Amino acid sequence: MAWDGVPLDAVITRARQVVAPSSLLPGVADLVPVLEVEALFPWGSTLVHVDSPFGAPADDHRSERAGATVPAPGAIQLAAGAERRSVTLRNTGSRDVWISSHYPLDSVNAAVEVGGFTGRCRLDLPAGEALLLRPGERLETVVVVTEPR
Repeated sequence: MAWDGVPLDAVITRARQVVAPSSLLPGVADLVPVLEVEALFPWGSTLVHVDSPFGAPADDHRSERAGATVPAPGAIQLAAGAERRSVTLRNTGSRDVWISSHYPLDSVNAAVEVGGFTGRCRLDLPAGEALLLRPGERLETVVVVTEPR
């Protein structure tokens, strides 16, 4: 089309009609948001940028979308069957202390006092989450026991 003298805007419009969204596997249109081709027009080469080449991306969040994570129904218990205990954490320092979900409390910042348990444990939080203790703050929380003493 470019070499035939079709204007750039018309080339882009027609490019969006070459492959119908209905002829694609589910999720493919979302995986290809842009096509770029260097086309040779009578005046020289031009980068033709075709956004949404297969139509507008899907707005819904169906499980059929490529790369989607589809969880099984029901709830997932973290550390199923592991012993849990309540402990009291106290920040004796002058700065905020963040404790991440998987960090062993017996190795935590020296300014944090752990009361109520002396074994090896970690916070009962989902992976990637953390707890903030402000200076002087005391907080009762639940831990997962990893090695009783």
